[in-house]
Amino acid sequence: MQTEMPENTESAKNTGATEIETHPVVVLSRYFLWFVALHEKFNKTVPEAAEAKFFGDIAFLINTMYMSNAYATLYVVIEGWHKLDLHDAEVDRLLTNSFVNLLRRFRHGVYHFQPKYFDNRLLDFINNGRSAIEWIRALETAFRNYFDKWHSEHTFEGYPKPPQSLAG
Repeated sequence: MQTEMPENTESAKNTGATEIETHPVVVLSRYFLWFVALHEKFNKTVPEAAEAKFFGDIAFLINTMYMSNAYATLYVVIEGWHKLDLHDAEVDRLLTNSFVNLLRRFRHGVYHFQPKYFDNRLLDFINNGRSAIEWIRALETAFRNYFDKWHSEHTFEGYPKPPQSLAG
């Protein structure tokens, strides 16, 4: 049985779907959380993938799936960061790295069909090895610090939270 999507707002409300006012930073942090979850899965599958005998081995394919989707999702966070004109000294410093463009190309290689199995858009980023991994980890930490601080100071809607009372 195929379910059709509601065609208008009224029918969307009838299905339980509602539009919740959220601040754009909250929306962007959702993409960051998706990246974190995928990146954690990727890291957990590395040991099995390292034992794979060839690139068609299921352990290698699963590991590559998590890595590819995590890295592509991280680029969505970068894209949103720029679109929202957000600023943080550490994030902004990391985003001056040439890896940003390689990651953009990587995302295109992941989410647009490529007839070559090992497309250059994927390999150009991956072939940077340890330095690319260190940059990803540093960027993850910088984004985490930014979003943690933002969420500690704002409500879901983006309003400033009242100061915590010292008298508990």
